[in-house]
Amino acid sequence: MAMLETFVLSNILENSSTVEEDLERYESILKSDIASHQAQARRLANRFVSSSIQEMAWYRWITRTEFSSLLVGRTVNGFKGKIHQI
Repeated sequence: MAMLETFVLSNILENSSTVEEDLERYESILKSDIASHQAQARRLANRFVSSSIQEMAWYRWITRTEFSSLLVGRTVNGFKGKIHQI
C-alpha cells in the first residue's frame, strides 16, 4: 500500500496546482481502499492472540491461503483501476 500511495501522490504532485487541491485529490482516490485495509487489519488482529492450538493451526492455514498467488494477482489487478484515476 505504501508504494501505491507514494506512486499516486508523486503523480498528483507532478501535475500540481496547489498543495491543498493535491492532497484532496490524493485522499479522494485512495481513502476507500485505505479504510478497507485498516478495517481488515483490525478484524485479523486476533490471529496474533490465538486461544488454542486448533485456532492457531486454522489461522496459519488461512494466512497461507490469503497470500497465495491467486489472491496476490487479484489484489494487484484491483489496484490497476486506481492508477488510471491519476
